Order: sequence, then structure tokens, then C-alpha cells
Amino acid sequence: HRLETTRGAGSARTPGAVAQLGDIAKPYTHVSDWRSQLRRDMMIEMLQEETQHHYYCSENETYLHFVQSHNEWWVSDYAEFKSHKRHGYINVVGVPEQPPPSKKKLWEIYVGARIWKDTDKVTVTIPEVEKGEAEKIVLQAAEGIKESYGAHCTINPAKVT
Repeated sequence: HRLETTRGAGSARTPGAVAQLGDIAKPYTHVSDWRSQLRRDMMIEMLQEETQHHYYCSENETYLHFVQSHNEWWVSDYAEFKSHKRHGYINVVGVPEQPPPSKKKLWEIYVGARIWKDTDKVTVTIPEVEKGEAEKIVLQAAEGIKESYGAHCTINPAKVT
């Protein structure tokens, strides 16, 4: 199908005139107005084409999110999370279902000069939860992590813990 119209299509029409090629129908003349059918506390199904696995920490306002294009988990601020960017405080290669705990795979931190290093100074654990409870991921940065990697290390321990 191909839809062709002009910016002013239908603007000079008199009421009751026959539609012309290029005219656009008035809103909701061919489909229902679903917005007017919504009611408070109504259950609705939302479909998204692109989902991003993530966890949110309200204490330090960071997101642990999966970047599908590179199969990486990142701890980032909101802007990087929302734009699916590979940017943040720490990262690790993994699968979308769940980030790997640090016992299985070391996470990386940026140490400066475009160098990322695996570190054992960040602990990532996934505690068991009761059925029906939200899954939790616990990240902890060791004391003195920034100092142990030198002056160019940009990690902010408060954003990781």
C-alpha cells in the first residue's frame, strides 16, 4: 500500500463534500478510540518490540542493564540505560536472562587510557528469593577500589554498591 497526501489536503473542503484523493480521514472514523475506553484500575496488556533486561537501584539511581548488541551487562546512569549504550561504571559479558555472579566471571572496570580491567574488587551475588518475590542482584565495591587502580580509574564506588 502507498499513502499519498499533501500538507493542505482537505483544508479548503466545504462540509458534506466528497473525499478527494490524498485526503486523510478524521480521527477514529475507521478505528475505535481505545483511549476513551480506558478506565481506572483496568488491566491492559502492553506489547513492546524492544525490551531491555534491567535492574534498578533506587539508593544510588543506577541501572544494571543488558546491552543486546554486545551481550554485555552494564551498571549505568539513566541516560545510558535508556539509550542502550555501552557506557557506565562496570560491565561484564553475559546472557540476557541474568548477569553472571562474580564467582563465575570477573567484571570489568575502567582504569583509564581506554583500558578496561577484570577486577576481583567488585562482588556480584544473586541471593535466593522466595517464590513471588522480585529477583535481586547485590553489587559491592571493595574499600579502596579506586585507589588500587591508580589516578585514572574513573569508578565511582557509590554508584556500584
